[in-house]
Amino acid sequence: MFCSKCGTQVADGAAFCANCGNALNTAPVAETPVAAPVAEAPVEVAAPVAEAPVEVATPVVEAPVEVATPVAEPAAPVNENVYAPTYQAPTYQQAPTYQAPTYQQAPAYNTAPVQPVDSKSLMIKGILAIALCELGIPGIILGSMAKKLAAQFMAQNGGQIFGKAKVGSILGRIGFGFGIGFTIFWGIYFLIIVLALGSI
Repeated sequence: MFCSKCGTQVADGAAFCANCGNALNTAPVAETPVAAPVAEAPVEVAAPVAEAPVEVATPVVEAPVEVATPVAEPAAPVNENVYAPTYQAPTYQQAPTYQAPTYQQAPAYNTAPVQPVDSKSLMIKGILAIALCELGIPGIILGSMAKKLAAQFMAQNGGQIFGKAKVGSILGRIGFGFGIGFTIFWGIYFLIIVLALGSI
């Protein structure tokens, strides 16, 4: 008998190894009984059963059946005047006509009373326009004032102008025209002087 740990031979029936002190399993090992093989019974295979042949019925051909064609009977005449309803067109009411509201015109209010044009002042402005037209712009201003007063004088007298007012209107127009001409003249004159001074 040998030790299972160190392999040292020990005496039979010893409980421990004298070399390493390992506990020895001295109990006899029970052998496991082996079951005897069971003989299987032979399986019987059933023999195939022969099926009886199935008879197929032969289709019976039926003779064609003749169908009688229906005979159309003439329809009775229909009186349209009896069944047709009479149609009446609907009547519509005429829409009321729209009348625009009438508005009263507001009275004109004169904020300032209209003063009659003095023919003497009109003539004075015309004379001054002629006298100062050589200066250019003063003649234009006084001439335009005389023309404006002349238009107001004509509006107040039914489109007519006469007396001193007529003289002032003519002088104002002449002064206005000469004032424009002298303004152009003096402008060209001063431009030539500036160019001449610049070239010196």
